Amino acid sequence: MSRLFIPAIHLPNGRDLFRPFPHRPAEFKKILKAYAERSLLECSPEDCIVLPLRPDEDYLEFLLRNGIGTKKIIECRGRSANLALDILADETFVRELAAVAQAAEETSFYIHLEEEMEIAQRLGLPPTMHPAITKMFNKYYFLLRLCEDIDVPLVESRQVRSGRFVEQVEKLLEHWGKIFVRGNESVGGSHAFIVENSAELLKVGETVSPNSRITRFFVFPFLDVSESFNVQYVFNNGNADFFCASKQILKDGTRHEGNIGCGDSINPKARRIADAIAARLTELGARGLIGIDLIVSGEQVYPAEINARRNTSTPAITLYKKLLQE
Repeated sequence: MSRLFIPAIHLPNGRDLFRPFPHRPAEFKKILKAYAERSLLECSPEDCIVLPLRPDEDYLEFLLRNGIGTKKIIECRGRSANLALDILADETFVRELAAVAQAAEETSFYIHLEEEMEIAQRLGLPPTMHPAITKMFNKYYFLLRLCEDIDVPLVESRQVRSGRFVEQVEKLLEHWGKIFVRGNESVGGSHAFIVENSAELLKVGETVSPNSRITRFFVFPFLDVSESFNVQYVFNNGNADFFCASKQILKDGTRHEGNIGCGDSINPKARRIADAIAARLTELGARGLIGIDLIVSGEQVYPAEINARRNTSTPAITLYKKLLQE
């Protein structure tokens, strides 16, 4: 066995996050399972992976016939909306997983800060990214200051508090006509809304104001997005090596419905901005795999987010690279 994959992604804040969306609590586990199974695309037959449930054997056979995936699956049969917490709650499972981890040449995590740190400690492994750097990357303010530092355009925004959400956002709605609202990333996930009129704003306000977990929101003018890219780099020993990129499939310019690997054939301006951000992150001591999201609106390209970890695009572009090389 060469690698152990732990794709213990979670649904941040559970029901709080999904309250604005038409997902029933019973669907949380299905969504989690679907996200976790994407990491099978990164696996080779000799690898091992942790999943909430073993996929259908026909699916595993299909992947293996194409040189992808593995049958070495360690099931963690917890039932929460957080696979990482299911792992940590089962002492016997943790001991079994620690033995596998110690035998593996490499362990790849796909989880968020607190879970990654705790699981790594319990398994006797180093985390994949320094937590202080990861937290810094996940702050919108960091992206704002970074773009100012290297003279990269950033979408105009305003900050509002949940207690005065409707009052403050109404003024911005009048000014911009149509807006995009995003919750503070520091809570481990974000609420996101598109608001076009006062009636929609009042409805969103009813969801936002009572929420004690997210007190800060960022409001942006709504952009007509024609393209969206995720560009990933591997940072090691002071270098930022381009890993691969994917084009994000957008429906109506807003809904993200998947990724298509595109190698380095991306919008040239988007690649230049991603390279500039990667170069600056290198100077700041970044390490590990980091993804940079960029959106294209008209002739302008804006950085949207930095994920200092494996993310949902990583399996898609890993598979793309593998197929391209063959």
